[in-house]
Amino acid sequence: MQVLHRKPLVSGEIAKDYYYNYNHLASRFEVAPDDYMQYAKRVTNNLPHRRELSECLQVYNEKLGAGKKSIANAGNLAREDCLVVVAGQQTGFLTGPALTIYKAMTAVRMADKLSSQLQRPVVPIFWMAGEDHDYAEVNRLQIIDVKNRRKLIESRTKPLGRPSAGSTTIFKEDEFFHRLAAALPDTDWGQKLVTEIKQAAEEATDLNHWFGFLMLKLMGKYGLVMMNPMLPEIRKISQPIFQRAIIESAELQHQLLTGERALRELGYTPEITKKPGHMNLFYYDDDGNRMPLYLHQDQVCTRGELADWQMPLADLIAICQSDPAKFSPGVALRPVLQDYLLPTALFVAGPGEINYLAQLKEVYRGFGISMPPIYPRAQITVVGLKENNILRELAVGDDWLETGFKQYIEKYLAKRDPVNISETINEKKRIIKEQHQQLVEQFEQLDNKFSTIGEENWQKIDGHLSYMAKKAVQSLRKKHREFLKRVDTVEDVLSPGGNCQENIYSFYSLLIYFGETLLPILDQVDFTDVWHHQLVYLSKQIHEVE
Repeated sequence: MQVLHRKPLVSGEIAKDYYYNYNHLASRFEVAPDDYMQYAKRVTNNLPHRRELSECLQVYNEKLGAGKKSIANAGNLAREDCLVVVAGQQTGFLTGPALTIYKAMTAVRMADKLSSQLQRPVVPIFWMAGEDHDYAEVNRLQIIDVKNRRKLIESRTKPLGRPSAGSTTIFKEDEFFHRLAAALPDTDWGQKLVTEIKQAAEEATDLNHWFGFLMLKLMGKYGLVMMNPMLPEIRKISQPIFQRAIIESAELQHQLLTGERALRELGYTPEITKKPGHMNLFYYDDDGNRMPLYLHQDQVCTRGELADWQMPLADLIAICQSDPAKFSPGVALRPVLQDYLLPTALFVAGPGEINYLAQLKEVYRGFGISMPPIYPRAQITVVGLKENNILRELAVGDDWLETGFKQYIEKYLAKRDPVNISETINEKKRIIKEQHQQLVEQFEQLDNKFSTIGEENWQKIDGHLSYMAKKAVQSLRKKHREFLKRVDTVEDVLSPGGNCQENIYSFYSLLIYFGETLLPILDQVDFTDVWHHQLVYLSKQIHEVE
C-alpha cells in the first residue's frame, strides 16, 4: 500500500475558504480548527445527564453488537473528565457513502490523539442522522458491478407517509438482495459479505439499527460508539433544548437570520434558508409522520399533504414537557442539540456540513452552548492494482483526480495516430483554402456575387473536411476501443461521473470490489491528515508520471 497526498477536493465557496482562506471566514466560528487542543482543555464537564446518556448508549451499542472497547467507551461517558470527538452522517443503506467510514475513522483517530495528549478519556461518537424524512435519498446503493461499471440498485419498498428514514422498517423480502448479488462478481468474498449484510437486515428493527450494526461490524474494534438521537432516553434528555426552541422560537429565527446576513456580507450564499415562522423543529404525529412546525402569533401550525392543523403555543409546550419524543430538530438545531448532549472537544465534518455550520454561530450563542472547533474529515480515493496498471499505461499526470482522464486520453491517442489527423487536416484545409480563394478572386472578375458564393462554398468544403477528420478520429478510437473501454471502467471506479469515489460508493461496495486487501487502510492510512486528499494505492508500485 502506498499513499500519495493531493489537494483536498472541496465543494461550496464557504468550505473552500475554510480549507484555503480561513482568515476570511474566521469570524463565523468560535475556534480555529488548529486550535482544537487548547479548546479541549477548557471544555466544561458539568453535563447534568452524563449518567443517563452513558447507560443508554451502553445498552444501545450492546444491541448493535458492539465490541468491548465500544461498550467501555460508552461507560466512560459517565466520567466527569470524559470528552468526545463526534462525527455524524445520514443513515443509509450499507452505511451510506464511503465518506461515512472515513468520517468515523477521523473521529476515532482524533479521539486517540486527544486522549493521549490530555491523559483523559476521549470517546469517538458517531451521530446517526436518521431523522430526515426523505427516504428516497437513502434507499439506494451504488455498486461497481460485475462489468466493473457503476450501477444503481434501490429498494422498491417505500414507507407510507413521511416518517424519519432512520425509523423505517427494513424490508424483509429477498428481492433487493437478489438483485444486489446478481450484479456483483461471483466471488466467495463478495457473496459472503452480501450474506452478512442480508442477515443484518433481517435482524434489524429499522434502518438505523441496520446502519449501526454494519458500522460496528467494520469499526467496533476501534471503540466507536453509535449514538441514535431518536432513542426515547435521548429524546428525554434533549427536552430542555426542544422546549427552548419552542419558547424562544422568534429569537432562534432571528439568530439564524443574523448568521445569514453575516455570511452575505462576507460574500457567501447561505446554505440554510427557511420560510417565515419556521421553528427549526419538527413534530411527529400519531402516525409517525415528521411534520415541520411554524409559529404565527402564538399559534403553532403545520401544513402539507398529510396534516394541516394548528394549536396554541402553550399546548405545544405542554406536549414537549410530557412527551419530548414527539419532537425532532431541524438542520439549524441539530448541531446545537448534539453539543448540548455531549462534552464535545471536536466536531468532525465534511465540506457540506461546514457550509451550513458557518451560519450557526449566533444560534449556538443564543442557547449558551459553546461551538466546538470544526475539523474536516479525511478524504480518500482507493486505487486498486487493475486501475493502477491502466493509469500507468495512460501515462496520467498527478492531477488526474482534479481534471479527469479526458486530456490524457487525447494524448494517448495522439501518440498512436499514424497520420497525425489534426495537423494533416489543418494543413490540407490551409492549402485548399488558398486555392479556393484564388478561384473566387478569378470569378469575381465576372460577377461580384462570387464573393458571397465563394464564402458559402468554402463553408461547405470546410464542413466536409471536418467531417473526414471526425471520421478519422472515430476510426482511431475504434482501433483502440478495447483500451478506451478499460479506461472508462477505471473512471467509473475512481471518479464516477466526475464525482469523488468516496461520495458515490459505500465502503461495503468498495470492500466487495477490492476484496480483503481494502481492510488494512483502516489501520494504515493517517486519518488525522485531513488537509490532503489521500490517494491510496493498494498495490505497492504506483504509476509513473511521464
